[in-house]
Amino acid sequence: MSVMHIANIQTFDMYFRTALHWTGRLGLTEASEKLMSSGAKPDTRDSQGATPLHYAALFGHVDTLKALLINNGNKV
Repeated sequence: MSVMHIANIQTFDMYFRTALHWTGRLGLTEASEKLMSSGAKPDTRDSQGATPLHYAALFGHVDTLKALLINNGNKV
């Protein structure tokens, strides 16, 4: 059993950032895709109203940005 199967995908830190917020911020595209395929929601907002998509864009992670957009039903 992998960690992805035993962790709560929507667990958040003190600023309401989920693992998907962090993978967006760090540009971890493959990890973002795995989280989303396991049920992580790309439209979850943190305490400032930012989504994982915002973080990927802010830090210039184009591939992660595309993955988040595609998973959220947008065509890139």
